[in-house]
Amino acid sequence: MSARATDPWATANSLRDLASATVDFLEGRLQETPSHGGPPSAETDDLGPALVQMNQSGFITMDSQPGCRDVASGDMQRAYVTGICDDEAAGVLERGVSLTELVAVRFDPAAIEACSSIPVTLESWEPFTFLGRWGAEELDRYRNDNTSLHEALDSVYYFQIFDPMWGRNDLLWSWVNKVLQTLDR
Repeated sequence: MSARATDPWATANSLRDLASATVDFLEGRLQETPSHGGPPSAETDDLGPALVQMNQSGFITMDSQPGCRDVASGDMQRAYVTGICDDEAAGVLERGVSLTELVAVRFDPAAIEACSSIPVTLESWEPFTFLGRWGAEELDRYRNDNTSLHEALDSVYYFQIFDPMWGRNDLLWSWVNKVLQTLDR
């Protein structure tokens, strides 16, 4: 059997297949994703179960970080997760997140590129990591030879969900999963 035949990214037919492969990555059965070379970062170890649940609910996670705050050094992070989902999950996320202090930035399927700067990481008080940016070419990393997957990717919504409070790490993960559990899947 060829390596391509056993590569879940190359053989994915649907968003559900991409979510399943992402779960395999998060649980250590795959070493990388199309958008992340290498295993999950150590800082996301505690987020693993929440990220797995998000993927199983139809929100394919692409990037995340926990909230943390060290005022003495000026190193701080806002908790965030980014990912893609179908129209149904997009509606549920948008409505559900709007009931909290969390912020959701949604990019519609027709969005080719967007660029703004929402700092979510500070290193020594200097902005280091940003949300608010999106380029449709990011989805090209997930494309393979499957027409059904191409069609599904052409209709996804890309979300960036973050907690505006520096260092808080107890709201985003549980709330997003609670909202996603309302989907009938």
